[in-house]
Amino acid sequence: MTLYRLTRTLPDGTVKTNPTALRTLREVEFAVSYCLMDNSRVPRGEARRFAASLTGRPLGEPVRHESSGYAFRVDRV
Repeated sequence: MTLYRLTRTLPDGTVKTNPTALRTLREVEFAVSYCLMDNSRVPRGEARRFAASLTGRPLGEPVRHESSGYAFRVDRV
């Protein structure tokens, strides 16, 4: 079974890794979209589109959300 680790870089440069591994890319999408909606007040549609585009990229590639300043990276555990 493949597990994924989500790492996010906050606008101030602090790097935080999700404490638990996520089981599916769908779980990664939800985690990213809720992070953007809760912490940066990003509209739901924009957060979901960004999260879907993130999980469609190659693993390990950091992706920055320009308006919020957050950056996310998904790695295989």
